[in-house]
Amino acid sequence: MTTTELAELINRKCLYRCPNRLTPLCTVLDFRMCFGRTEVLLKPVVGVGEAWVNADNVKFMNLKEDKNNE
Repeated sequence: MTTTELAELINRKCLYRCPNRLTPLCTVLDFRMCFGRTEVLLKPVVGVGEAWVNADNVKFMNLKEDKNNE
């Protein structure tokens, strides 16, 4: 993904595939490139905290679904 494409993901809703099989609904707060990997900063929609995770483990919601969840 290009930097422009990544910037468009900020404030979008996504599903994060956790190693323990949970899939919480999250909001993207930021992104970064780290050792050749793309990482995104996620905050759960329900709950507290935030975490940097590998973008490969994130499934982004489509724009229509985002608008329905606002």
